[in-house]
Amino acid sequence: MKKGSRATLVWGIVAVILTVTAALRPPVAAVFLLALLACGVIAGVVAVLLGIRALRGPDGKASPAAGIALGGIGIVTGAVSLALLVPALFPGASVQVELRASSEEAFTVSYSYGEYPRDDVWQGGDWSAKFGTSESSTEMVVTAEEPVEVSCEILRDGEVVAAESSGSGTVTCRFDAAG
Repeated sequence: MKKGSRATLVWGIVAVILTVTAALRPPVAAVFLLALLACGVIAGVVAVLLGIRALRGPDGKASPAAGIALGGIGIVTGAVSLALLVPALFPGASVQVELRASSEEAFTVSYSYGEYPRDDVWQGGDWSAKFGTSESSTEMVVTAEEPVEVSCEILRDGEVVAAESSGSGTVTCRFDAAG
């Protein structure tokens, strides 16, 4: 058995495991990360094959140094991929937000979900929306077409944190965890 054959095999296996672990949940549109993951998998697989070949054959054709280098490349690309994916895997403290509105007449609910403002038109009755967010503040405005009774509620993790109603046809509910 050639010196370094077992090290080549171990490096290759570690590289493949790291890279496959990083690939479990890639963010959308991460072409760079997918290419990086592919390089890591290829380098790790080649390192494993070179390690197996070096363990089996005394012919000297398989270079343990090449296997160790490819395994190292695989480990580095896997580690970099994991480092880039950790923020996507654990985005921070998230709360469940539920917005509720009601009116007997048609109304519009204006609110923001992340960076995207939304305007939902409802034909009367009860309306609600649920989403997870790490934002500390939430605001919604309910506007009816006519001056009628409208109401709104904001719930965070199931607890009502803001509730308002008005007979003017417009009402705003706000909540800011920071104060």
